[in-house]
Amino acid sequence: MKYSLGILALTMFTTIPQPAQPNLPNDVLNRVHFGDIFEIDVIGSTEYDWKGSLNPEGFIDGLELAEEPIYGLCSTEEELARKVEKAYSRFLREPKVRVKIVSIENRPTAVVLGALRNPSRFRIKRLVRLSELIKHTEGFTERASGEIEILRSKNASCSSLQTASEPTEIIKVKISELLAGAEESNPFIFPGDIVTVVEAKPIYVIGAVASPGKIFARPNMTLAQAIASVGGLTKQSNRKAIIFRKEKDGIKTIELNLEKQTEKFVLQEYDIILVGEKGKPTERTKFDNIEEKKPDVSQLPLKTIE
Repeated sequence: MKYSLGILALTMFTTIPQPAQPNLPNDVLNRVHFGDIFEIDVIGSTEYDWKGSLNPEGFIDGLELAEEPIYGLCSTEEELARKVEKAYSRFLREPKVRVKIVSIENRPTAVVLGALRNPSRFRIKRLVRLSELIKHTEGFTERASGEIEILRSKNASCSSLQTASEPTEIIKVKISELLAGAEESNPFIFPGDIVTVVEAKPIYVIGAVASPGKIFARPNMTLAQAIASVGGLTKQSNRKAIIFRKEKDGIKTIELNLEKQTEKFVLQEYDIILVGEKGKPTERTKFDNIEEKKPDVSQLPLKTIE
């Protein structure tokens, strides 16, 4: 199945119902994240006011009246104010503290990449669902395998307030279920999330076929399907092929008769199919490293959701 921009973008963003927002824990975006700048105001005094951000471990450093660093990551303004009051009460009588987040510009960005027309980074300032961010990337390409993976650092996103043994989680979404409007397949995306539209791996069909080149592997793709996708055999084909397959211990070659074995022979990712020509010896082509380079995330365009 190919996810072309014209069909997918129209279908996806006109048919997915937008469910009501669930009751998220105190609105995760209103909690203190890494990179936030916030103010601590001791009411009735300016001497102990403070402005800054969390250190890399999630603590506030440099509070004059706090004997120990105060952990502030993923606290609400109110929760953090109570923590500061507790620390200051050792030296001040019934201190009243107000905390206010004044800038979220330096929060971790959400990254959406993979088999997309326009992979991007997003600065998220409001609740946003996966489908909306996909729309901002202009939709999927033909490389899309059918699955999306969301890598979530719970500390970066403040999406989970429970102590967990694993600091990160992987959420998997099927594109077909996203398009069908399944609410559980259209999750909220938070600062720091890395969303990858998984790319189908390539298969190469060369030699005596109409349009030699790269195609994209699909589950249980047969040799017959691969040859049909490049326009079929030419008149010069000798009806024989060699499959060059990369394995752990080297390159395996598989010789096939195309008149008998194309319907049942299942291909694997990175297979190279060389279809022979009449009157020409079948060459033993070299199997190069064909893994494609990963994009430089820092170079992706930055967009703001507000």
